[in-house]
Amino acid sequence: MPSYTLPYTGVLDVPANTMLGNNTGSAAAAIGLTQAQTLTFLGDPGGAFGADAATQITPSTAIVLDEATGNEIGLDISYVVNKATSGNDTGLLISMTDTASPGTSLPLDIQVGGSSVMSVDAAGNQTLTHAGVGDFPSLSLYKYSSGSGHEPKLKFYKSANNTVGGNTTLSTSHDQGSIEFWGNDGNGHHESAKIYSKSGGTSNNVVPGDLRFATNAGGTESTDRVVIGSAGETTFSYPVIVTAPAATDIPLSITGAAAQSANLFDITSNGGTAGDLLSVDSAGDATFSGELTLSSPTVPASAAATGVAGTVSWAAGYVYICTATDTWKRVAIATW
Repeated sequence: MPSYTLPYTGVLDVPANTMLGNNTGSAAAAIGLTQAQTLTFLGDPGGAFGADAATQITPSTAIVLDEATGNEIGLDISYVVNKATSGNDTGLLISMTDTASPGTSLPLDIQVGGSSVMSVDAAGNQTLTHAGVGDFPSLSLYKYSSGSGHEPKLKFYKSANNTVGGNTTLSTSHDQGSIEFWGNDGNGHHESAKIYSKSGGTSNNVVPGDLRFATNAGGTESTDRVVIGSAGETTFSYPVIVTAPAATDIPLSITGAAAQSANLFDITSNGGTAGDLLSVDSAGDATFSGELTLSSPTVPASAAATGVAGTVSWAAGYVYICTATDTWKRVAIATW
């Protein structure tokens, strides 16, 4: 086994299946390179690495995984953590100092076939890319646990502090995070829809927030369509269309709380008071502020025609009221 004394100005040749280290017994000892020095790791023909102080660490020959059978790994970083009392540990650290980078800086770029599939730029933006057909790129979170409440989570953290790790109170209506959908119109990508949240301020170690669903009908950005408030109240900004999936399903159902005291249903005019057009109280009594129009009533053919008590109908000469099951009465009407 060859040994070298640092500083060393030649080439360090380390045979395969050996380790390059120090014999000082000090874990803090390091190997430094000057401008003229080169460090070479010699393994099998596909696994040699070379490094010099002017460039970077790179394979001197391509790493080729070409065994006929069995699993192969291009680069394996395996290590053991056994710390006694304190201190953090990091398996792989990429630390970039951006002194001057007029182009795109990517501290991490994973490529397949020469094309980037995942990258992280200097601002921390992460990009997943895939060209061609298929359900890619995708982000999948897997969790295998028999316990309840241990589901995979995708979390968004927001502080009003410009320093990493800083804690500053969020103000009301402060954006907290969003999931955005962008499409291409032939000239570039534009926002089509998004799901996002705004802060409701802070109170007693709690940050109330809402959840908003927005779509773009042709503007420069999406418009809120549905807002779920911090207390669960839901506001629809545009017409709501409810379609029953089957004839036996109820398209819309409203259920009051036990001992319901407030109205079950209110229709309010723009700028008016709650329920000023129509209200239905907890007893089922409806109050109309305008007119009630029966545009296409079903006129009973006889006094014993099929009917439900309380049904009202009309024809040119009579008003009909069903007073009991399949029992109708009528009253004549005339001009005056």
